[in-house]
Amino acid sequence: MTELWAKAPDFSRLRNPELHGKCGACEYRRVCGGCRARPLAAGGGLMDADDLCGYQPRAQAVVEPAVKLAEVAPAWSADARQRLSRVPEFLRQMVRKRAEAYVSELGEDMITCQHLSELTAARFGAAKPSRFASARMPASRPMTEKP
Repeated sequence: MTELWAKAPDFSRLRNPELHGKCGACEYRRVCGGCRARPLAAGGGLMDADDLCGYQPRAQAVVEPAVKLAEVAPAWSADARQRLSRVPEFLRQMVRKRAEAYVSELGEDMITCQHLSELTAARFGAAKPSRFASARMPASRPMTEKP
């Protein structure tokens, strides 16, 4: 799964878009980028202009995204790093980024197992994921039974 995200040409183009038409000429292209699904659904290319956008570019300097206040990601404690290593590989980067954003929002500079537990509880509540959850299928209910 991570190889697909990292190496698939269309995903690479979405990460580093070279937009065409008015989206390519727009000063907000680095902030907005337009919808990539609409031009594709309309029979155009992935990088074509988003024809439903009502904004008309004004040939001004490109507006860059705001710089985050915390450019440096928080450090990971050894036990938190070990816990992260047990997360399935295809989810690990997402969990890492979410934990780093969470700890940065708290104004702290070290990710601990406590932070990871807080994020897990916020995401799953009392039904914490099992190490083997992906190997089990949920039991199906008969069609007549109410949930």
